[in-house]
Amino acid sequence: MKIKNLLFLKINEKYKVSVFLIPFMLCMALTGNLFRYILFMLFAMAHELAHIIAGTIYKAKYKSMTVYAAGFSAAIDLYDLDRKHMFIVYSAGIFTNLVFALFFTFISIAFKPKSLLVNDIILMNILMFVTNILPMKPLDGSHMLKLFIQRYTGYIKSEKIIVRITIALLPVLFALSIIQLASHVFNVSLLLISTYIFLSYNQVDSEVFYMIYRSYQNKIKKIESGEVYEVREMIVNENATVFEVYKRMDKDKYHMLKVCDKQFRIIRTVSEKKVIDCIMNGNINELMRNLA
Repeated sequence: MKIKNLLFLKINEKYKVSVFLIPFMLCMALTGNLFRYILFMLFAMAHELAHIIAGTIYKAKYKSMTVYAAGFSAAIDLYDLDRKHMFIVYSAGIFTNLVFALFFTFISIAFKPKSLLVNDIILMNILMFVTNILPMKPLDGSHMLKLFIQRYTGYIKSEKIIVRITIALLPVLFALSIIQLASHVFNVSLLLISTYIFLSYNQVDSEVFYMIYRSYQNKIKKIESGEVYEVREMIVNENATVFEVYKRMDKDKYHMLKVCDKQFRIIRTVSEKKVIDCIMNGNINELMRNLA
């Protein structure tokens, strides 16, 4: 069993909960932040429900929900949607937090409540809105940026770019959360968001492979419909892995791969389908010479 599977309690096929949830709640209670924590989780749930509702409108299948110690993550099958509809689904959560922030700002201005609770809610939703725009896995901004750069880099390279951005920005976000806690505005929202990113960004690494498969399916549909599709031939070393080969494949062309030995002799011809099937089966380190 993988270690990351031990970090969650599986309720059923659709729902699992992080084992850190209860310890995290105890820490919030001991520091006097339990009520703020509950509020944060409620607005985080509303954020995720917005994604689910938007996906349902475009007939995307809702698959599962993961409850982290500092947030939620819904798995929605968006791979049959076009880029425009995918962008709308990804941005639905951000838009929801913006609406909450504006609504409670109106409440604060119109009614001037004595309690600081409204200000906390406004700050929570502003932070959720701002941070979710950041291009960091698994935040919405990373998905939206990936949709854009995939046109120029392909799926594999776009994923690697987002991972590097996440690693670079995460320490900055944690540092800002500590500064926020030390300031006179005592709010744990940014710390919770930073923790959510840290605990969850490695849980979505399979997405890129579904995107690869979707690209391949689109090519096949065009070929089957009678369109003339440009084929690109590539010569690859027999000891190269399928993952290394795919990183050099142009996503807008169908490929025929000539596998050669050390003497540059062609030992077999492999179609793109063989490479895609191998990746989708999880064998990303399979050598090209082993593909029949």
